[in-house]
Amino acid sequence: MRRAVTVIVAVAIMLTLGLVRPASAPAASSVTFHVYDSAGKRITWSAFRALQENGNGTNGDNDMLLDPATLTVVKAWPLYSSAGTGGDPTFTWPGRPVTLSLAWPTSDGYSNLLVDVSAPGVYNFGLLAADQTVAALDKAVSTRPAYKPSSAFSTASNAAHNKLSAAHSAAGEAAQGAQAADALDQAVHAYTLLLSEYGVQYAAANRATFHPTFGVTFDDISGGSSDLATVHDLVGGSTTDGWVRIVFDRSEPPSYYRNEVDTAHALGLHVVGQILDSSEMSGQTLSAWQTRVSKYVTALPTVDEWEIGNEVNGSWLGSNVAAKIAYAAQYVKAHTKARTLVTLYWQLGEDDAAHSMFTWLKANLSASTMSNIDDLGMSVYVEDHPMGVAFDRVVSTLHNAAPQQRVMITELDYWSPDLGHTWWWGSATDPTGAGRLDVASLYQSAMLGYSYSGGGAYWWYYLEEALPQNQLWSTLAAIHSQTAG
Repeated sequence: MRRAVTVIVAVAIMLTLGLVRPASAPAASSVTFHVYDSAGKRITWSAFRALQENGNGTNGDNDMLLDPATLTVVKAWPLYSSAGTGGDPTFTWPGRPVTLSLAWPTSDGYSNLLVDVSAPGVYNFGLLAADQTVAALDKAVSTRPAYKPSSAFSTASNAAHNKLSAAHSAAGEAAQGAQAADALDQAVHAYTLLLSEYGVQYAAANRATFHPTFGVTFDDISGGSSDLATVHDLVGGSTTDGWVRIVFDRSEPPSYYRNEVDTAHALGLHVVGQILDSSEMSGQTLSAWQTRVSKYVTALPTVDEWEIGNEVNGSWLGSNVAAKIAYAAQYVKAHTKARTLVTLYWQLGEDDAAHSMFTWLKANLSASTMSNIDDLGMSVYVEDHPMGVAFDRVVSTLHNAAPQQRVMITELDYWSPDLGHTWWWGSATDPTGAGRLDVASLYQSAMLGYSYSGGGAYWWYYLEEALPQNQLWSTLAAIHSQTAG
């Protein structure tokens, strides 16, 4: 980790099913959005951009046009004004159906909206997004027949449906937009509740066959057995569930970590060895990397899983990243029985198109390399790269791109000092308290709700932010406890 960049949210739009139609006759070469707030006030380009950016200027620009099926980039930063600061958000029609990705505020925080557009024209933005989000919510419920919804979910879902119905029956575009804005907000809230609630329900119900990891990250081993014991306690003493991800410092020899690995195993924990953090990768030539891989893998033969690439699509990793991953994957498989992990950096529109997560994955990890990779993880920092309601679509798209690998969250944190703090989630006023707890609870839980999941979530600053055993630690421990039956 140790760097800063950005992300977005996903919502599906079913124009082909006739759920939403252009608000006026289609323009042959562009898509224009009329945007309204919950009071029915028209939001012009400058106000729209300020909302998207959360007041952070160009650091908050993250709009992308994506392929709807693969979420690979079609066009970067496509939005512009139809007429100066007082115009409407517009993008040039690329001649094919696309998904517009952008950060958008809700009462839960900034979500990454994925809005599908299948034809040029002028659209009521809120109605389009609300229609798609409610449709996606209904599909999520229908494909999870074992889900036991809370009363909070039912309240939010009913409100979303009622507001959406009111929007469709309202007279005039402004009235429709006002109701739709509320419908979208309720739908996002309901969807995130579903993801969080269903994850722990699924894990608990399938304990006999489903074995996700519950892990944290150690970027310092000076605490020795005392720190490791807190991970043992976090998983209730389980000898199957607890994992510690150790970041191997560039300046240390592998022998420095041998006792830590042995102590972790003695406590019933499993070890992920991160060969090198992404922040150090650019300083490693291919030859130096190969030497490092062989030294560490040879010296630490009991490591259970090797993270052979960290945040590999980050633009700061330098050259030969794909070759480094391919070498490490092949070496680990040839010399050990350990699993292999590659961590992707979750972002769609906070860097250039080539480094957007799905675009980079498709272009750089060949079939032969993927055959030596067991797990694909995501490094998730939602204040720099929003996720929220996009989570379900992102996870399923990643699974479709890599169907033989487990999908995981293998790095997670919120509002640490070295981040950009562009967007908020959970609490706009208490980021390191309520906000951090909400991020930990949502993503640790949500990742458990898929048969192809490997769990996670490997909180990055566990030692600094969860110890001594505080409310963050208790939140992570409670999630494990709920899945243990």
